[in-house]
Amino acid sequence: MLNREWEEFFNIEEVYDTSDVGIDSFTDTKKDAAAALASCINTNGCVDFNWMQEASGLSLAELIEELEGAVYQDPEVYDLSHGEDQGWMLRSQYLSGNIKTKLEAAKKLNRKYKGRFESNVRALKAVLPEKVDFDVIGFGIGSPWIPEQYYSLFAKEVLGLFCLPEIRYSAALGRWKISISSKGKDAVQNIYTYGTKRLSALQIMECTLNGGTVKVYDDVPRPERRSGMAKVLNKVETLEAQEKQELLQTAFQEWVRKDSLRMKRLKEIFYDTYACNVAGRYNGSFL
Repeated sequence: MLNREWEEFFNIEEVYDTSDVGIDSFTDTKKDAAAALASCINTNGCVDFNWMQEASGLSLAELIEELEGAVYQDPEVYDLSHGEDQGWMLRSQYLSGNIKTKLEAAKKLNRKYKGRFESNVRALKAVLPEKVDFDVIGFGIGSPWIPEQYYSLFAKEVLGLFCLPEIRYSAALGRWKISISSKGKDAVQNIYTYGTKRLSALQIMECTLNGGTVKVYDDVPRPERRSGMAKVLNKVETLEAQEKQELLQTAFQEWVRKDSLRMKRLKEIFYDTYACNVAGRYNGSFL
């Protein structure tokens, strides 16, 4: 499955079947290295230079030279181990994640080791996306890059809560959850201004954080069903709740913008996170 991508990257006509470790019959060094890498990934799921040396008969220096640009050594791993064969990974793996942080580390360790990681720096710079206009992208309740504490502070200030609500994202569940004491949420803004008689503003906010559109259902008797009941959409109350959902979004955006320091900090967070999320793009990815 990986052969065509390797062929294009290394500019070779073919890569032999990599399902068999035995590649001693190869004679072209670049082709041998590419086939060894493909076989190593298929077999081990990672870049293992010791394995590739044994499989191909090529030296570590030969493999590193021929695989330049296809694999990168993590500068921080090298800084800890000083192992020539340690910390290597595929291009697509290295050029993804938090690119800004990786670039800072690569620059620092490139200076420390006198140009050893120059190719890392160039490659990371190449995939670092240009900054886009924060206002063009937009933001709101549910933007995943916004830290939890901003949502909590907004809820307390704008909804007039008596205490700071706990707003947390559970990676295990893949959902946001808002927790607060019953006394803490007894506020006019939470119950009436941004809420409805069926849904409080905090309930609407939790739904919004999880990317949902609020809906209100009535329990209606249905004798033909085993449970004897059915949930039927209440169109009037759903429309009211959705209007409050939009109002809450507008209030959040206004709350962010009215504090210049808060706006500045969120822009910084946005650009750092935006780079992290999109910088993995690379048309020649090996994965």
